[in-house]
This record gives sequence, C-alpha cells and structure tokens, in this order.
Amino acid sequence: GFNGVRYEPDQSVGRVTPYDKTQAATSYLPFINAAPQDRPLFQTERWGSATFKYSIGKLADGSYTLLLRFAEVYFRNSGEKTFDVRINGITVLSQLDIYDRVGHGEPLDEFIPFTVTGGQVIINKESGSGSVVEIEFVKNGYDNPKICAIVIARAPLNDMVEFFKYEKPVEPEEQPAESVNEKDMDEIELERSKRRGKGRKENPYAKSDDSSWIYIVGGLVAVAAVLFMLMGGSSSKPKKN
Repeated sequence: GFNGVRYEPDQSVGRVTPYDKTQAATSYLPFINAAPQDRPLFQTERWGSATFKYSIGKLADGSYTLLLRFAEVYFRNSGEKTFDVRINGITVLSQLDIYDRVGHGEPLDEFIPFTVTGGQVIINKESGSGSVVEIEFVKNGYDNPKICAIVIARAPLNDMVEFFKYEKPVEPEEQPAESVNEKDMDEIELERSKRRGKGRKENPYAKSDDSSWIYIVGGLVAVAAVLFMLMGGSSSKPKKN
C-alpha cells in the first residue's frame, strides 16, 4: 500500500464484490484520486446483508487511530446506502452515506481516534463494552453495510491523517507557442551568422552534479520510513478485504 503499509486478507466475513480489471469494462473503477498502491483496496469491498463485525483482539494500553476506508461502487444517488459503524458498542459513524460524502467511484477515509485504558476501549470519554476491540458494520438504514479496508495504528490522529494523505500529481499545462515577429527573426539570424564557423559549444549542463536531487529524494524516503516505524511498531497488522 501507499507509504509501504502492508495489508492482509480479512477473515472472510460477509461477501466480496470486485470492481477491478477482472470485471467488465462497465464495472471497472480506476480510482484515480487514490494513491496507485491503494487502488486495489477500493476496487474490492466486503459487505453483508446483515450486521457483520471484525474482532481485532486485545490491544495494549495507549492511544490509537482507526482508519476505515470506503468507496461507493454501485449506487449513484444519495440516500440509497446508509449504515452505522460501532466500536465496542459505541457508534462512531451514524447513517454513513458514502455517495453523499464523495460521490461514485471515489475513495473515502474515516479516521477515528480512541484509547485503551486498563484493557477498555474509550472513545470521546465513553467506555466501550468488552476488552477485545470489535468493529461492527451495522445494517441500520438503506441497503447493506460495507468496508474496503481497515487500519489500526498506535499513533496520534494528526500523524495518521498526514501519513495517509495523497495528493494527485498535477499535470503540466501546455505552453502556447511564442510568436516571433520579423524584427526578432532578423536579430536571430544576425546572431546565427556571428556564430557560424565557431563550432558547437559543449552543453554546460551535460556534466551537472545531481547529488542535491538525490539527497532530497533520500531525505523524503527516510522521513517516510521513520514515520512508518513510529506508527506501525506496536500497532496491530493492517487488514484488507
């Protein structure tokens, strides 16, 4: 995944529907606004005709951030699919309408911070039930609940958001051809005539030192690697449908 996050297959709860290149062209969704490494996550979904859940297990005391990754791959109107999400009985997303939030075929990330104290999950000062972290996708509205991927990291909310932020590269605009008038042409021709017979000059940039560019790239890679270790060192393994 993006920034080196490793996802694993889930527990095979609910049902799977793919929207990748194995499907007909009308069903294929490219998800160009997601990081290229993460697009396969959104091209498949896990859904259930009734409420379903994931049991993450016990987590050590500390502060965590849960990332839930969604995409609406079927409906094209608001209000056609809504559902709730609960963590240990605490509702963290109510009547979630993915299409209403981002539209059709677009990624949606929901970040939920929580703490574990004395083995108990606490969200917004509300204590959850049980000592095992459980995430429920609740059928409570229209159509069926669903999920594309789940990530839990022992990391502050702001760090988690920044780590998963992806900005689509901006394609450079075509520059219009510059117009050249007759006076400019005369000056260009005069300059060319002065240089005739002097031979070709060596390209001053041919032997330029690229070490500064390599240093910048290396620095960025190092920052990403350190941040990943801080986030993932004591977190549970990411999960994917």
